[in-house]
Amino acid sequence: MNRSGIVQKGLRALLGVFLLSGLPAEAQRQMPHHHLEGVQVGNPAVGKRLFQRKGCVTCHAIKGQGGTVGPDLGKIQHTHNVYQMAASMWNHATQMTRTMLEQGIKRPEFKGDEMAHLLAYLHSLEVLGDPERGKLVFAQKGCLKCHSINGEGGKIGPELARTTHPHPPVELAGAMWNHSPVMSAMMEGMRIPRPTFDGNEMADLLAYLDAVQREAARGGATGAPHHPR
Repeated sequence: MNRSGIVQKGLRALLGVFLLSGLPAEAQRQMPHHHLEGVQVGNPAVGKRLFQRKGCVTCHAIKGQGGTVGPDLGKIQHTHNVYQMAASMWNHATQMTRTMLEQGIKRPEFKGDEMAHLLAYLHSLEVLGDPERGKLVFAQKGCLKCHSINGEGGKIGPELARTTHPHPPVELAGAMWNHSPVMSAMMEGMRIPRPTFDGNEMADLLAYLDAVQREAARGGATGAPHHPR
């Protein structure tokens, strides 16, 4: 295929990609290949596998794991707007293609829902919050009244740190949404004020929970890792 054909095919692929940003993870798993009013839903888990299978990892790292030819995609800020993500890929396509040709790397092509899944994965990598601020939010909002971190805190809700499979922020957000009716009812019954979040507080809280879960996972099932201070 000549360069013009590659460009046209790439344009068709990118223009056909849409994401439902912020959709709860469970909903994404239930309908990874469906379309809602023209919106194509990507599955981050599938996108992660595609990142490996398509050879993206040959040039790009994810938080230090992978190639060094291109930027580490786990350390840069990804936009929440899928159109801007598509534009960024388009803007860099010529240089990326040239580099792949020079290094003898096969240029990947994406079919069907593959690009949607890949962009969903890259989108899910971004942690916009600050774990240190999130620790303060966790305490100030009264989360410790019901939840514990490494055994410290309430016993009404689940322990939020001890897990061998840390959940990315997008899945934590989905879990909070899914459990909010039960949590609200319990707080009302116990006369505990229901917390609200302003500004970047939710992003900070999710970043904190992501950090403590990752630390707990590194400590193993029998370890007792401490949450960030």
